[in-house]
Amino acid sequence: MISVTSTVDEAVGTLTFANPAQRGALTPEMLVALRAQIVSLERDYPRVRVVVIRGAGDVFSSGYAIDRIPAPHELPVKDEIEELCEAIENSPLVMIALLRGPVVGAALDIASACDFRFAERTCRLGITPARLGLVYTVFGTARIRRLVGPDWARMLFYTGDLLPADLAATIGLVTKVHDDPGELDRETYQIAHRIASRAPLAVSGSKQIFRALESAGDLPPEQVRRLHALRCHALGSEDAREARLAFTQKRAPRFTGTGGQP
Repeated sequence: MISVTSTVDEAVGTLTFANPAQRGALTPEMLVALRAQIVSLERDYPRVRVVVIRGAGDVFSSGYAIDRIPAPHELPVKDEIEELCEAIENSPLVMIALLRGPVVGAALDIASACDFRFAERTCRLGITPARLGLVYTVFGTARIRRLVGPDWARMLFYTGDLLPADLAATIGLVTKVHDDPGELDRETYQIAHRIASRAPLAVSGSKQIFRALESAGDLPPEQVRRLHALRCHALGSEDAREARLAFTQKRAPRFTGTGGQP
């Protein structure tokens, strides 16, 4: 059953999302619900100061639900994924992603928007549009590039490979790796409560400064629109259709580089 739930323990909130039938795949409705829950928790600031975002059970998320990818003419410049990421980044609440299992595609984008990412050692992380014949958003691409630098960002986007948690930590994609689920939960919430015990204005002020520094190089709107056109073009391509067909047939896709119509 698909769900998004919110709980609060002292000054630390927890957002838990679930889609067990699809390994935590993210639907538009889940993304909207997560954003609404963040807004709700913000109303309790500074009583609530830190939020842990996690998937249910042993899974964070396998990415955006492939059966919900829109048609090219329906693809917005800022979709529900980006709206959630910006809500996370602009919130006065400190956001921590607790990662287990797969963290793929849009799920990695969401985790990258958080202030910290704590992962279980068996976690695998990657951004996979190259496997699906797609071009990812300019905003999400920039977000991941800021974390890992240009070379590793290219490696992630060009190969679509999933990295083990230890390597992800080495390149800056993960803040810290933990050996088992119990240790991951225990240390994540210890840090969350420690941050929540600090002066709220000092912490939220620092977060705003980091956000301003990270967004200093944002692209002008006309360039964002031009790059968005590349996404629409790829989404309408034969390669994108072949990727979806191969996914349903459980086989490797055969890409040709054949273009489509935006």
